[in-house]
Amino acid sequence: MRHAIHRARENKTCLEDAVLASGRFDRPQWTDLLAEESGLARLHSLDPDHLVLPNKDIAGLLAIRWQDIAIGYRLPDGRYRRLVPDSVSRAHFLPAESQREACLVAGPVLRHALVQRLSSELERKARNDLFVDRPDLSARHMTNAWQSFALGVFAVSVLLGLVAAPGFLMLAVHILSSCFFLSCMVLRLLAVSVAGTKKPRSRHLKDDDELPVYTILIALYREADMVGQLLTALGQLRWPSGKLEIRLICEADDRETIEAIHALRPPAHVEVLEVPPGTPRTKPRALNFALQTCRGEYVCLFDAEDRPHPDQLLEAWQTFKVSPPDVACLQAPLIVTNGGKHWLAQQFAFEYAALFRGILRFLAAMRSVLPLGGTSNHFRRSVLDEVGGWDPYNVTEDADLGVRMARAGYRSGVIDAPTLEDAPTNVRTWIPQRTRWLKGWMVCWVVHNRHPRRLWKELGPRNFLLSQILLSGIPGAALLLPVMLASSLYMIGYIAWGEEQPHIFKLALYGLDFTSLALCFGAFLWLGTKAASLKERILFSSTWILLPAYWLLQSFAAWRAVFQLIRQRAHIWEKTTHKPSVDRLLAGSATSWRRGSRAHS
Repeated sequence: MRHAIHRARENKTCLEDAVLASGRFDRPQWTDLLAEESGLARLHSLDPDHLVLPNKDIAGLLAIRWQDIAIGYRLPDGRYRRLVPDSVSRAHFLPAESQREACLVAGPVLRHALVQRLSSELERKARNDLFVDRPDLSARHMTNAWQSFALGVFAVSVLLGLVAAPGFLMLAVHILSSCFFLSCMVLRLLAVSVAGTKKPRSRHLKDDDELPVYTILIALYREADMVGQLLTALGQLRWPSGKLEIRLICEADDRETIEAIHALRPPAHVEVLEVPPGTPRTKPRALNFALQTCRGEYVCLFDAEDRPHPDQLLEAWQTFKVSPPDVACLQAPLIVTNGGKHWLAQQFAFEYAALFRGILRFLAAMRSVLPLGGTSNHFRRSVLDEVGGWDPYNVTEDADLGVRMARAGYRSGVIDAPTLEDAPTNVRTWIPQRTRWLKGWMVCWVVHNRHPRRLWKELGPRNFLLSQILLSGIPGAALLLPVMLASSLYMIGYIAWGEEQPHIFKLALYGLDFTSLALCFGAFLWLGTKAASLKERILFSSTWILLPAYWLLQSFAAWRAVFQLIRQRAHIWEKTTHKPSVDRLLAGSATSWRRGSRAHS
């Protein structure tokens, strides 16, 4: 107990957190001990319908410490009792007359009952708050009036062009294709100057550092096989468990995952939240549900397959401390560890190197709009609340949130401590994932261009242009890739084997396509190679051979996304299946991180 008191003072936490973090007591033992010491009767379970709730805001009721919640309870015989969560400060200092009217209950038991009791209201807020407060920024309805009219005119024009002026239509398609590809090329060439792999430096805590409460949110669905690896990775994070709350967010009907978590008996600061059934069944809806129960000053997202660097929370917090208040989010780089196992994973790893260690680093340096990755984001909680959290109707909630924060006057930065994860190793898994990403980017472009002049005013000219390149250039290039490839091959074949001299206009048009495609291809390879580490460059040496095939797969996924939008399946979330990692590179990295963590301690 003396050791626990010392740790509580050192980490500036309460005694309960220090005792439970020590591992000497589990939660039931701790509650039994307090009941015996305080003389309070203990309740082992609660009926949510018998709770007597105060007249407080729901989020305020759930997002505070267990020992600060004042809740009443009706026993089965009708008697009223005051519930006291298992905290030393509350259990020992109740007056004698109050002790006869009070019952001790474990904090997680009380919170679980509260979530069950309030689940319908929490789910309603998670699903509707953004749409009610800012309907112009919600993807619940895709297009507004003028956009629907413009899409109708576009569709009719394409049909008429095919019949009446196919040559003019093809000219427009060629010019549009070149614009998409050249814009992506320019962005990648600009990012080369800052691209590169940075080794995270050691992080130390000062004696006067008062760490804030940090919340980690992880949405899980059909991830029973990943739970063990996930808890192991989270257990390596360097942050006092008394100042850390981890929410494992599961759909209520996903009993296999929930039971797998409970079977491993996670520590006291890890809590399972069950999201009630509802539509749309998406990750952002689950995150919004969980956010209402959190008390952290900072919020971090991870995915089930993630293995974050042990110092990632420390680096994010220390970066926030020295950054101006308008820095609302920090993105950690994602590194794919299984790139040597399959050609698809190799292309994925190369793509991630170019994106997270090249493009995002350049955009952060430019103080520009940052389309966040879906994991390893670190937020200021106050900003999340201000901008309305995540959009439950957008399947790329990360990119959408990055644009919304920029429109509200905030910006995002990057940190160096990475997160390791595995890429899909088969087309059956990769295609639905990439379809979801491209579909979400298309939806983001439509949503944020409902009022273009307002977007221009909020972002400024430079960021407005960059947002158009990011949200429309990448999906547009994927959609029109077959046209570029076909025209490039036609030009090469016509020049090599054509009997007649090609028309100068046609030659110039196809030459523009070929040049745009070749430049974009080269810029992507240069950026990815510059961003990769020395070991990765050896692995990526053959990437260029199958890159055209990878881009064609991406084009297929883009057209699949378009057909889903036409069929009004914009909100359908196609689940990506994950498997535990057995990569040797991961094992070596994890070992070195653990050694470094012990040395830093």
